Amino acid sequence: MKAEGRVGAITAESGSVNPLVTGEKGDLISSLLHGRYYQAAKDGRLMTAANQAGVVTVIGLHTTYTGLVLSNPVGSGIDVSLLRVGVGFIVAQPTTGAIVALEAGYNGATDVTHSVPSTTLRNCYLGGAAPVAKVDTGATLPTAPTLIESFGSVLTEAITGSTVQPAYNFDLGGYLILPPGGYCAIYTTIASGAASMVASFIWEEIAV
Repeated sequence: MKAEGRVGAITAESGSVNPLVTGEKGDLISSLLHGRYYQAAKDGRLMTAANQAGVVTVIGLHTTYTGLVLSNPVGSGIDVSLLRVGVGFIVAQPTTGAIVALEAGYNGATDVTHSVPSTTLRNCYLGGAAPVAKVDTGATLPTAPTLIESFGSVLTEAITGSTVQPAYNFDLGGYLILPPGGYCAIYTTIASGAASMVASFIWEEIAV
């Protein structure tokens, strides 16, 4: 049976069965019933974590890491689909300009060593089951990561300067998937000034 649509608006009542609505070029017209992430959150698949106080970042692409790192344990049975990343700095900036980016790596045999595990992981459906993925502010990565995407640069202006420096907040749309053994972290080209970085991850956990 061929699915067909009707061009133009229709008048529908509760419980009625209606044709699909298309544009004049045959394009399907649809709308979101709720917010973009509502269904994943309602189903208990959407997770979030953020460091609650500033941390020092290390120079990127090293296995000994401080900052914020998200990892999917080996044998977890899920994929971690990264949706959003936020990064901001709350005290004096680095002594020289720095690039802020996302780095990631994979090792299917050896887990990330959780030196300083985060205790702030949350299900976005508050009260829902705890995340399977892990988040750390200090960790040893089993394999050196690689740079994935640059978010922007941080200048050397003091935090007391008059320039407004908004936090980076990026919607990745789920394009980066961490299978079991995968991990990603905030990357900076030099160590951040003092305990200055506050960052966050939002991700969906999908059974495989």
